[in-house]
Amino acid sequence: MTNITPSPQDTSSTRLSPEEHSPRLALRWRGDPDRLRGQALLRRGHPDPAYARAPTIAIVGTRNPSEYGLRFVREFVPMLRGLGCTVISGGALGIDGEVHTVALRSGVPTQAWLVGPIHSPSPTTHRRLFTEILASPGGALWVPEELEPKPG
Repeated sequence: MTNITPSPQDTSSTRLSPEEHSPRLALRWRGDPDRLRGQALLRRGHPDPAYARAPTIAIVGTRNPSEYGLRFVREFVPMLRGLGCTVISGGALGIDGEVHTVALRSGVPTQAWLVGPIHSPSPTTHRRLFTEILASPGGALWVPEELEPKPG
């Protein structure tokens, strides 16, 4: 896993709270992003093409979040509205669901990238959430085609 953390000298980084010991943002990824190049994706929903050009931020996390993690999502996601960002998460229980819920309440476009199948997404306890995502401006559900069940 690779981490990119803004240094204290980086004037382009922004602290998330005025407290002296506030956390700094870290970007993390695992594996080779070029592996996804050219891979087919299935989409459910009809996001406005303007959202396809908007900056995006992905926020994912544990299925058993701490109060600190929930507070971070509840404070950070609404700040994205003024930036014109679309928020992407995985639709799972925990942080992912909280990200989508807070985005919808805050007027921040949100999309869920699922592990399939696209027409019966899981967890089933998030069916209402998935319906709200699809009904929202810019909302969509995505799944890599290779994860969609094949007939037969």
